[in-house]
Amino acid sequence: MDADYNPTLNTPEMVKALTFAKDVTATYEVGLSGMDYDTEDGMFKEGKAGMILMGAWAWSSYKEAGMDIGIAPGPELPDGGRMTFYSSTKGYSISKHS
Repeated sequence: MDADYNPTLNTPEMVKALTFAKDVTATYEVGLSGMDYDTEDGMFKEGKAGMILMGAWAWSSYKEAGMDIGIAPGPELPDGGRMTFYSSTKGYSISKHS
């Protein structure tokens, strides 16, 4: 994000991040084409995925599914840094017909 909180997708860092994701998928055959939240969540709960990158909102559902879960930092990136998440958003929708 830039100083005005606009996404900056045309940066070298973004290119590196997407290249890394593509390489991991191609090299290790991780992920499925078209995978979405429900698919990955279900596969993890069924024991078909060894890990999942998910937020705090999902922890209680894993405990309810009888899973013994652990929480760890994001994966280490090729430059030695750690993956960070920028999805802690709060939003509101208000209908103009209210």
